[in-house]
Amino acid sequence: MAFDLTLNEISAQVLSLFIAHMCFNIDMGKSTAEQIHAGFKWWWSQNPKCRGTWAWNEERGEWTGNPATDLEVTKMIGAVRSEHASDGKCMHSAPMTKDYLDCIMAWSYNKCPANILDQMITVEDFHKVKYLISKHLWMQAFMSGSFHTMDKMVKLQKKHYHINLVTHDDVKWPYDECHLENWKGWNNHVHDGSKMPTNHYEIHSQPEEPSMDMHTHMRS
Repeated sequence: MAFDLTLNEISAQVLSLFIAHMCFNIDMGKSTAEQIHAGFKWWWSQNPKCRGTWAWNEERGEWTGNPATDLEVTKMIGAVRSEHASDGKCMHSAPMTKDYLDCIMAWSYNKCPANILDQMITVEDFHKVKYLISKHLWMQAFMSGSFHTMDKMVKLQKKHYHINLVTHDDVKWPYDECHLENWKGWNNHVHDGSKMPTNHYEIHSQPEEPSMDMHTHMRS
């Protein structure tokens, strides 16, 4: 796992995303980000191999150091501090890159492959893995959806997502629609005379990009 004492290549990226989720989606304060960062920095420091700056070691062919010292993690802490500055306005964007999404989804596919149920023989076998399956299916839908909607999936409800729609042109292309409403900060755009942000998303199937295929993952 990314947060185990024994590290892997996505430990730093997952920590950065975890801080972003807690502080931007759930809207915790900057003290939460600093506490999470300090806690994981201490946790990984208990491993003698996790001393120093997180970096790729060419000679050993692996990542070494403490993931909490990674540049992306420290930049995320800075973004949270800017978000919770005195004027309350975000001074720094912190998007998830496609490379990060691919790494996290590849890990999830490995832990919970599409054919995992084919390996089940008894009901007891299913009960042993049902929590693992539900956790990863939820995560895959959340991650792919967040990539499309710029991290606005936390408050998504069933009424906001409509499936099996088709375009109004002659092609009749199938798609789903994700409707986001009343998001924090959007009223400010109306008050200051700006245009309300687009809150309807057409979600099309993307089999060539499975990690960001929200259309498929929302059906899993």
